[in-house]
Amino acid sequence: MIRRFGFREAVVSLIPPVVLWSGTGLVIFWVMWPYFYYVKSEHVLLLGIFTLWRYAWALLNYVRAWIYRRFRYPRLWRAIRELPPERRHPDHLFVMVMSYREEPWVTVETFQALFRELAAIPSRATVVVATGGPEDDAVIATVYDTHPVRDKVELVIQHQAHGKRVAMGHALRAIARRYDGDPDSVTVFMDGDSWLAPGTLARVLPFFRRFPRLGALTTNEVAHVRTGSPWYRDWFNLKFGQRHVHFQSQALSWKVLTLTGRFSVFRTAAVVEEDFVRRVEVDTVAHWRHGRIRFLMGDDKSTWFHLLARGWDMLYLPDVTVHSLESRRASFLEVSLQLMYRWYGNTLRNHRRALALGPRRVGWFIWYAILEQRLSMWTALVGLVGATLLTLFKSFVYLPFYVGYVLLVRSVQMSAIALGGHPVTFLTLPLMLYSQWVGAVVKIRAWYHLDDQRWAKGGRTQRTAATGRHPRGRRAFATWSMVLAWIAFLFVMALAQKVIRLPPPELVVASLTLAS
Repeated sequence: MIRRFGFREAVVSLIPPVVLWSGTGLVIFWVMWPYFYYVKSEHVLLLGIFTLWRYAWALLNYVRAWIYRRFRYPRLWRAIRELPPERRHPDHLFVMVMSYREEPWVTVETFQALFRELAAIPSRATVVVATGGPEDDAVIATVYDTHPVRDKVELVIQHQAHGKRVAMGHALRAIARRYDGDPDSVTVFMDGDSWLAPGTLARVLPFFRRFPRLGALTTNEVAHVRTGSPWYRDWFNLKFGQRHVHFQSQALSWKVLTLTGRFSVFRTAAVVEEDFVRRVEVDTVAHWRHGRIRFLMGDDKSTWFHLLARGWDMLYLPDVTVHSLESRRASFLEVSLQLMYRWYGNTLRNHRRALALGPRRVGWFIWYAILEQRLSMWTALVGLVGATLLTLFKSFVYLPFYVGYVLLVRSVQMSAIALGGHPVTFLTLPLMLYSQWVGAVVKIRAWYHLDDQRWAKGGRTQRTAATGRHPRGRRAFATWSMVLAWIAFLFVMALAQKVIRLPPPELVVASLTLAS
């Protein structure tokens, strides 16, 4: 049922799109080369500075990811193999599953895979499941009752009637009551639509035995999507492919930028602390414009920040794969905009406090990676806006040259994703541009409306906003702040490209003198 991807399949998938898109870029340059005379060097230099900054950062991540995959990660595995087999797994582990109104086929696949993994290791286990009601309970109980693993696994089912965060708090307290203080015990956080590949737990658990400062880890992800839209399927594959590269780069610093709720594994001693549980249940941030904002979703950002602030190490396992089971019937545009707005909002709400920890505490690379996520919402638009302004007000030749350049650069980035083992298609490159340009616009809106949160599933919708007086005034102020930011950005871009010019200082002084 699950389509499996690997290095060979991904490289084969790369050949047709990279030939098409890079070939198109080269043809554009060849056709337009006689017109290169009309391109002014100062405009190219200015755009080139921003481009160099952005792509130097991307290149740094590619190199770091290669170093981690080629050298650091094999060394970690050599350290794991030094452990005697009987010491590689904890005596007892816990699994917390958030399974809210999933389709029955998704629930069956998820729990069959989970119980198969628990049966393959010697550890006893407690599985705490938060469900959406009796329908979910019946499917899960049927899978559990017919599986031989029930003899060593305790199943606890709870209902999540007040949102995911409250349900996670209840589940963590159920785990805390059963926790016996074993420092090597682990707790798996996973969603009810995550399918574990064979050998997942056997490969994950020894890391906590071998590295006592390891607080959590997460793994590679692949999307298995039931949808009539190839755009949505390829967009998800692109997202996970980019994640795969960046997480390896971050793991070289013993950190990652999020502990995804789809599947992450934590040291139990860290997650049963009352401070951790309270942060998961009720996480808030104070903002000067919006007042106090309570996180509706984004539990993966809360758990990540808690461990980051307390100095725990984090890792990424690139060769352990968890499959995300998705069914989407809405239009790609609708779904992608909703998801990006939710993801970016959760990330940006967490930024201020993460940056406040300082580079010495979290490491210079990780600290800058957090900062770059905020800067990228404007820098991602510099090339497009600059080329458009130059085309409209200077010469038509700028846009074709920019298109050719983008096709060549994105072909290289697409190749990096494929060489990491994630497949690509003809849609991957257009989706990369969509994610960059439309994603930047969505991120800007999310930044100026951090209190706007919405989540919908199974016919139920949750929505929240910041608390405080004058909510309409706050929202109007946020909207006007965003409009002014856009005006300032376009003004600076037009000024930098000499589309408009400021009057000389002596003329301004003369005008003020006459006015007085």
